[in-house]
Amino acid sequence: MRAHSQANAFLVRSLRQEARLASHHFFRGALAATIFLLLCLGIYTYSTRGGVGGNIVWRVLYSCYWFVTLMGGIYFSSSIVEEKEEQTLPLLKMTGASAAAILLGKSVPRLTSVLLMLLVIAPFIFLAVTLGGVYTKGVLVTLLAIVVYAVMISQIGVLCSVVSRDAQRAFSKTLVIWGLLEFIPTWGYLGYQACLAWIDVPSLEAAELAVNSPDSGWLTSGMASLALWFNDMSLFGQDRILGGNLSTMLGGFTTYQLWTPQMTFHLTIAAICFVLSWMSFEFFTSRVIAEGPSATSKKTISRSRPWSRALIWKSWQHQGGGWLWNLIRLLLVPALIAIIAGVVVWATDEREYLYPIGISLMICGVIFVIAHVAILFGRLFNTEVKEKTVSSLLLLPVSPHRVVGDSLLGMVPAVLASLSPLLIGFVVVLFESNRRGWSSPTFHEDVWFYQLIMLGITSVMIGVRLSIRMTYGGMLLSVLTCWIVGPIAVAFTAEVLGRAIGWGAMNDFMDDVLPWLLFMVEVPLCLWSYFSTVRSLQLIAQRD
Repeated sequence: MRAHSQANAFLVRSLRQEARLASHHFFRGALAATIFLLLCLGIYTYSTRGGVGGNIVWRVLYSCYWFVTLMGGIYFSSSIVEEKEEQTLPLLKMTGASAAAILLGKSVPRLTSVLLMLLVIAPFIFLAVTLGGVYTKGVLVTLLAIVVYAVMISQIGVLCSVVSRDAQRAFSKTLVIWGLLEFIPTWGYLGYQACLAWIDVPSLEAAELAVNSPDSGWLTSGMASLALWFNDMSLFGQDRILGGNLSTMLGGFTTYQLWTPQMTFHLTIAAICFVLSWMSFEFFTSRVIAEGPSATSKKTISRSRPWSRALIWKSWQHQGGGWLWNLIRLLLVPALIAIIAGVVVWATDEREYLYPIGISLMICGVIFVIAHVAILFGRLFNTEVKEKTVSSLLLLPVSPHRVVGDSLLGMVPAVLASLSPLLIGFVVVLFESNRRGWSSPTFHEDVWFYQLIMLGITSVMIGVRLSIRMTYGGMLLSVLTCWIVGPIAVAFTAEVLGRAIGWGAMNDFMDDVLPWLLFMVEVPLCLWSYFSTVRSLQLIAQRD
């Protein structure tokens, strides 16, 4: 009874705190605006076709899926970590609350907030249902699946928050576990193909014969058994992931099943994660309390500092990782991507190795650059704000503009090193294209290529500004706004104008005029973000 009352007290307290945060209301409004744009775009695009509601609902629910994955991942993975970073975890434990009460009190209110955000889409969903092309029952089952999926993400995030020292590590671990669970069929298929290629067996039937044959050696029999296990894992995962089954739930729902194997699997994972969080809570939190403030930030100080460029060195060493992490980004990351891509190409019996490896390096390089740059710049000043060192930073005998400029400049080596997989992949693809007599890539001659680079710079500058204002998720919000909401708004506007002035004139406008208009918008946005960052740091220093 006491544990129940403690958990209820934490729940009420957290809900009151969450309700006062303006960022939550902003997120709800942003989600509603995005869904509204998707609805309008779907109506304009598919108004001449039947079943327009099905296309709209598919877009909306996929947006909700990624919203829960990304924003929910950040939100849940910071639940216990923020208490560690703010050194308030001992105060929570002094109340006599049990580990279960603290975990429930910190996770349930956040889950409630996420589910309330999902309620924003309900009017648009039911409006889309009236347009036809989708089963009402299929929509309800899909929404229930997303709710259960949110429960799983919440418990994965809480577990990673318990075992991690800071929010960045917690979110990274959450993404790794999510990737392992949501891509079970992919991992199973790759393992299955690799095992078959290892023992030179052409099919599943041949692998079964190799397992049961007395003439097979122990290595052949073992690899064949492993191939069968990977195949079973792939088949098991096909019905237990959400991302690959949303379309099936929406379009092919013809039975009376309200509960799916995916929901059972996700609830089981959530229960396992909660039990692991409860069992490991005392061990990890007691260690953090014993180590004190240094538990969440362990930095090594070099004896030789270039004091004339101390701020550049500080960003390069403490945020970018110094020589070690730059060498890892420059050499180890592309080597790992090339090795994994080479194994996959070898397992699928491709005769040409270099070109698929080059494409894999380029694709993974783009993902790596986006994720890594977002992490690096997202914590650039966010760490200073959380550790309350902004006032000390601005006491240096340099101008505030120099502080911000040198801090940004110190991140350039890390960004350049992060580009190595992309650049190596581009060189490999260019070499293979010339060797085979194919036409060389010419995307660098298009103005939209440079527009995308400028959009990336703009999203980074806005993210730096938001990361000062928001404790968690500022850079992610900037990326979502610049790369998802912005393009959706531009596509909707182009769709409307194309119907009004004709598609020929609209194509010329998109190719020749729109990129330069976007440049004229992005450059002032970058300047505003820079000066606003300087001003915000000054205000924080005065407040502290």
